[in-house]
Amino acid sequence: MNRIRVLMVNRDPTREPTKWYGGDHVHLMGYVDGLNRLGVPCAFRPSWDARYDDCDIVHSFHVQECFPWAVEATKCVEEGKRLVVSAITHGHPARSEVERVVKAASRVLCYSLLEEEFYANLFPEESRDKFITVPLGVPSEIYDQSEPVSPTFSVFMAGRYCSVKNQLAVLQACKRLDVPVTFAGMMDNGAGEYLMKLRQEVGDWRGVRFLGTLKGEALWRRYRAAHVHAQPTQPWEPFGLCNLEALACGCNIVHTSRSWARDFFGQFGTVCEPDAEHLFTAIQTQLRLPRNHANWHPPTWQQASRALLPIYREALA
Repeated sequence: MNRIRVLMVNRDPTREPTKWYGGDHVHLMGYVDGLNRLGVPCAFRPSWDARYDDCDIVHSFHVQECFPWAVEATKCVEEGKRLVVSAITHGHPARSEVERVVKAASRVLCYSLLEEEFYANLFPEESRDKFITVPLGVPSEIYDQSEPVSPTFSVFMAGRYCSVKNQLAVLQACKRLDVPVTFAGMMDNGAGEYLMKLRQEVGDWRGVRFLGTLKGEALWRRYRAAHVHAQPTQPWEPFGLCNLEALACGCNIVHTSRSWARDFFGQFGTVCEPDAEHLFTAIQTQLRLPRNHANWHPPTWQQASRALLPIYREALA
């Protein structure tokens, strides 16, 4: 089959109870755009509206059965379609928590060798080729800087305002270092109480700014203006797209050790426990290093999407 038609299936980010745009949708839509630019017809439908008559392969997101849309997507197999799943694993789920989706899938896509090995060990009876690491990307436009931005000796953190993303620990570390820090992210239903906690921690210190959701060039300018970007998620970060975009913009990075991508990001920055004490040392380390010392350019979504094509063909075969 020369022309593969791909359907991406995930939660619905436009209506409750899953009304938010997170990293899963960022990389889903990155793949949609990348595949279409490669001439591969690809579209997205939320799981409740998924139909499979006009596609050759279904690519769904999340493998844990606590996400109902992940289970709903397995219905495509009953209609004779091949299923490829991006795992996006939170923590270390038991086999019983992922078995239904893993068994239905022809391929399980992982974002690090650590994650790939976890599934291979969890399902030793499956072919080792079923679990494969694939790249994530950044928008190609991120490299088309329209006007120069002068970096400052400062820290930036992008992420939804909540205890999971852990802005508080970054704030405490930066306050102790007395280095300016800017936060930007979505403010959903639980953000108000958390922001009050952050403001209480700020006290009379004048080195912090709180911004709302930033997208596209507005977000990338913040990455370019900072010396360090921190992503200290707890209890678990499946990957860390913000740090990938930060690297594309020349930022130094600090990444949580509680992540499947800790080995990956450890090649380019500092990995640490996501508490204020360890973040203090990690941020200080990256502030002392030249900005963009990693000097690495992540692939674009089009480049990353190219790696999906042989996987789709093998699944169809």
